Amino acid sequence: RKGDKDRAATMIQAIEKMLKTRRIMRNLEKFIGGRLYEGDLRMLQRTI
Repeated sequence: RKGDKDRAATMIQAIEKMLKTRRIMRNLEKFIGGRLYEGDLRMLQRTI
């Protein structure tokens, strides 16, 4: 069925996007030396 295939593709895309965002966040934390305060995190999440 075509619908299932589309749904699977959409889910895979969403998961890949999530993983990429998480990897960027982790790299940012490492880059800043883990000195990300709550306010900064909230601001970052708004920009992404």
